[in-house]
Amino acid sequence: MKLLNIFESEEINNEKVMVSLDSKKFNGLIRANETASYIIDCLKNDISEKEIINNMIDKYGITEERASQGVSSIINQLKELGLIIE
Repeated sequence: MKLLNIFESEEINNEKVMVSLDSKKFNGLIRANETASYIIDCLKNDISEKEIINNMIDKYGITEERASQGVSSIINQLKELGLIIE
């Protein structure tokens, strides 16, 4: 899976702000904290949910359950917005 390549992003006050460059696909912006930002960055390349979970475990030293919950939540939100290519 991969995030649609329609965003310009900027770090502002420890928050990632992503603005859509294609208003037909998504009209608005997305604000993300550090963890969501990391997941979104992983999705810039074709990657599986399991690979992102493993990356989160390695980066943050968290349990698989906690990583899985966070990754699933972000991915589901992006899918609901139609921003993920499967």
